[in-house]
Amino acid sequence: ESPSLSPGVVLAMPFRLYCDPKSSAGLKILLAARYNGVELEIPAKVTAAGAPAIGRMPILETDQGSIFSGVAIARYVARLRRDTGLYGQNFVESGVVDSWVEFASEVERPLSTWTGISSKVLSDCAGALAPAKADTDAALTILDNHLLDSMYMVGHQITLADIAMCCALLEGMGSVLDPAFLQSKPNLKRWFETCINQPEFVQVLGRLTFPWCVGGGSASSGVPEEKAKPAAKEKAPAPAKDKAPAPAKEKAGKAAGKPSPAKAASPAGDAPEIDAAMAAKIDEAGAKVRKLKEDKADKAELDAAVAELLALKKEAGIDTGKPKKGKK
Repeated sequence: ESPSLSPGVVLAMPFRLYCDPKSSAGLKILLAARYNGVELEIPAKVTAAGAPAIGRMPILETDQGSIFSGVAIARYVARLRRDTGLYGQNFVESGVVDSWVEFASEVERPLSTWTGISSKVLSDCAGALAPAKADTDAALTILDNHLLDSMYMVGHQITLADIAMCCALLEGMGSVLDPAFLQSKPNLKRWFETCINQPEFVQVLGRLTFPWCVGGGSASSGVPEEKAKPAAKEKAPAPAKDKAPAPAKEKAGKAAGKPSPAKAASPAGDAPEIDAAMAAKIDEAGAKVRKLKEDKADKAELDAAVAELLALKKEAGIDTGKPKKGKK
């Protein structure tokens, strides 16, 4: 039976994990451990040639035996604590988490083929690139539609489903999944940016930025971004005698050509922080929209429900992906 621990408690016995911590499988395990406060020890073993002694499949050593396979280990670590909700709040949510964890593998396979061929690591044998792109697009369209009225993959918080899906997309987000490809998937972008800016993700992955993030930025592969060097300050002109001098901070901003704080763009990588109450309202409104669609309700009633959902998302600061109407 899984141990019942209070929030923030770290399991006393460290587990030994043998894997590449930068791989998709390794990151899933490390993120699950970070959320559940589980201590993992990664032995620094090397071969005779000095290379890391890592097998093809991750292995976790416990006091009761070993567990192998990245997904199996991630599930085990996620189930070690019930109070964190990492595997859902009930049996139904746990089943849905499992469903999306499996689906993450369906996303990762064609996306890995696409990125491998694009980076010349793989050759385009038998025209594999085109179907890999098509399969990736189809899978991510399903994901984007699911996230239209859901803040997270399951329930109102981060679960193993979010962790597994983020890790499956991570390599592609920094390469082939460019702004043009993601333009039609605003819900996917919003969810992914929200996840990678959670404190636990930042602690494991580092601060990540991508070209399509709010405020732009260059793609990163899990290494914390370097702090930008401050620009050289220009001397502000002396205030005229007949005018009151402007505040020092305001003058320095104008001299450097920076916008005022009230009009400044959001920094790269900042995702809206939404509390549980607002997330619950959004999910409830989304469920109402889905029910009306299933029941083929009257168009006016359905439009009103959609408008209510969009209003809640706007209030929460979520990009709904609705294009602005221009003049004909």
